[in-house]
Amino acid sequence: RMLEPDPLQSLVIRKLFAKAAETAWGASRLTQFLNADPDGIATGRRFNWATVNLWLSNPVYIGTYVWNKEGTD
Repeated sequence: RMLEPDPLQSLVIRKLFAKAAETAWGASRLTQFLNADPDGIATGRRFNWATVNLWLSNPVYIGTYVWNKEGTD
């Protein structure tokens, strides 16, 4: 099976990672950037720093999917 990106969400994620690479900002400042960005607003919701922090550390968004990894909590 293949993961298929959501076009609107992938636009936000790409902007997030591009800005993070460009500025080396943390999740709080990147959240402010996304909430001020018109493309981020187009999703119909506001972002919080915890969600942005999870996106930045998620292996799927980074581009390395981990197979057979199980969570026990």
